[in-house]
Amino acid sequence: PQRIVSLNLCADQLLLQLVEPQRIAALSKLAHDPELSMLETKARTLPIVRGDTEEVLLLKPDLVLVGAYTTRYTSQMLRDLGIRVVEVPLAHKLDEVVTQTELVAAAVGEPERGQKLVQTIREQEQALRTTVQGDPKPWPIAAERSWQGYSTGKGTMMDELLQLAGYRNAGVLAGLNGYGYLPLERLVEAQPDLMMTPDYARKLPSVEPREQLHPALAGTSLSETILPTRMTICGGYWSLQVARMLAQRKSAS
Repeated sequence: PQRIVSLNLCADQLLLQLVEPQRIAALSKLAHDPELSMLETKARTLPIVRGDTEEVLLLKPDLVLVGAYTTRYTSQMLRDLGIRVVEVPLAHKLDEVVTQTELVAAAVGEPERGQKLVQTIREQEQALRTTVQGDPKPWPIAAERSWQGYSTGKGTMMDELLQLAGYRNAGVLAGLNGYGYLPLERLVEAQPDLMMTPDYARKLPSVEPREQLHPALAGTSLSETILPTRMTICGGYWSLQVARMLAQRKSAS
């Protein structure tokens, strides 16, 4: 395909790594958002679309990449009109990032580039696993707390990255499966050593500064780190950078 359109942020990121810019007809509008797009600087050189069927058709694409839950009406319309549409599934763990990468690489005709990206992820993952195997136990506890107490538990990318960095996940200890609400009481009960807050959530009034979160945490050694949302919203080699950053923080404490 020589005129590829992406209507999904995570597909944008993969496309930018796999093909030359001249083969990309347009990316999703989120690709130009520096808070959400890891490759925003590269994306800035390319057009963006909102996802309407009409504007996509005007680009005369020979391949359209879509997400599993976005632009569903547009996706079906394009298929009905005979345009090739490939749905990129969500990735909740590193194995699924690999699946994403291989799927898109095959769709755009760049399997070798796809395998290079996969190799980079696997090598970085193994390096972290080797390092953490020698860590003393018990590991410190880290808690992610975003807007309105949103957090991550078992079966999420963040839980996998925390394990690679040598942390226990407060969400898992509180019995949270997947993504959901972590009650303040369960957070206090977990007595975390590290609080992780996405940078976009810092602007929201429902996310309290650590020192104001709860009196029960005031006397603890709880520290805080700000996670760049653009490094966590879509999986990629940068996911391992998050794990390394957390591991380095643990080693320095």
